[in-house]
Amino acid sequence: MLHISKFKKNFISIFLLAIVLIITIFTLKQFISNDKTKDNNPITEKTTSRPAIGVASMQDNDWFNTWANKDDMTVYFGNELDFSQIKRPPIGKVAWNVPNFSTVIKTKNLWLNKIDVIIYDYEMWDNTPQDEKDNPDVVAKTAQSFADENSKEFIFGTSWRMAVSGISVTEIRKANGNIDWSKYLDKDRIMKIVSNVNNYGVNATGLRDEFPNAYVDFINAITDYAVQVNPDINIVPVLDTRSTSAEEMFNMYKSFKSDVKLILIMGTVKDQPNINKFINIFN
Repeated sequence: MLHISKFKKNFISIFLLAIVLIITIFTLKQFISNDKTKDNNPITEKTTSRPAIGVASMQDNDWFNTWANKDDMTVYFGNELDFSQIKRPPIGKVAWNVPNFSTVIKTKNLWLNKIDVIIYDYEMWDNTPQDEKDNPDVVAKTAQSFADENSKEFIFGTSWRMAVSGISVTEIRKANGNIDWSKYLDKDRIMKIVSNVNNYGVNATGLRDEFPNAYVDFINAITDYAVQVNPDINIVPVLDTRSTSAEEMFNMYKSFKSDVKLILIMGTVKDQPNINKFINIFN
């Protein structure tokens, strides 16, 4: 009996040891598999695949053609354009930034075969008609429908003053940009816009230049609310290579909450090297 008891004890010990070894081997395989996955994806998709880029105020197709993909765009500005002078790049899109949507409708036959993307520049200035300022929902519906009917992309772009209420530049500076933007969003206006369009862009040149972190917080606050209203909305931030380095622009991009598909970059011909650096960060 004693011999049998010892045999049982030894058998149980060996059996338990085998189970421990099996579990250890399985765990090790899982760890190795996960580690390989990490090696294959060392950084997140957001940092490895760059968004589409719209370059403003530098219609230089020779330079644009050196880096452009099919979704990148060169942007022309103004109510009055000589569309005959627009040269289409072999790759990429042509966008028109215009502050008066009635102009877009009236001149349709002049630009229809020249322009791929309409960027509506909705601001508190005389270039945007008062009736359009007062009725953003009407303009948004009309513009998106018009763009869809004509197989064009549409971005409803606004200045920061058309996205907030109850706060001044003086107050922002006094707070050094440390603002709880959710308290100052003009939610009624934003709702009327984003519920009727596919793409919503916001520019804040002074805020971005003085308080870059505040601009990121501002865009993220807008994103939080806009996505609540329209889960499919694409947020289009505006950066500026004239006052921001490539690394700073990249850090802003990484800090935006939404999966940013398009960034508009302000600049001039002399700022092209900085944009090249920004693009190369993704390569």
